[in-house]
Amino acid sequence: LSKNRLPSGVAAFVRECTKRYGKAKLVLKHNRFYVESEHPSVLRELLRDPLISQSRANDGDGDKDAEGFVVQKKLEEMDENLKMLREPDDDESDDEEVDIEGRPVVKAAAAKPKLTTVAFQVKGEAVEVVKKQAIELDYPLMEEYDFRNDKVNPDVPMDLKPHTRIRRYQERS
Repeated sequence: LSKNRLPSGVAAFVRECTKRYGKAKLVLKHNRFYVESEHPSVLRELLRDPLISQSRANDGDGDKDAEGFVVQKKLEEMDENLKMLREPDDDESDDEEVDIEGRPVVKAAAAKPKLTTVAFQVKGEAVEVVKKQAIELDYPLMEEYDFRNDKVNPDVPMDLKPHTRIRRYQERS
């Protein structure tokens, strides 16, 4: 979306350059690095690279599929955020959708599918090699830290103000 008209070549170039961004993540869980994706084909393509396949560690735990990928449910981690979002909001929020007359738009509740992610573990000493090779393959890895399941590092005690609400775009951060 743009207020100026873009040439179709520029729009096609932007789409081509960004179509693979965000398809795979490098996640730190329990002091181990995992390459994770919702698309098994992305992980298969990454593992075709010899440097990435040599960097794969033998991860013995978790549910695995036929290809040896660790399979996890994605929506389990967001239950707490979804509960907060469902609570009634007293103050005006700038991210609510409104119709022409300024009334909030009520959306029909859709059944959310249980999304699964697949992952493989990476050797700790080869993380930088994997990140570099993924960029070379046009799959830049987004880096995440699984802080909810981290039992090694102590939690930092802090409280949010009672009227603080997490917005839609903040729930995955």
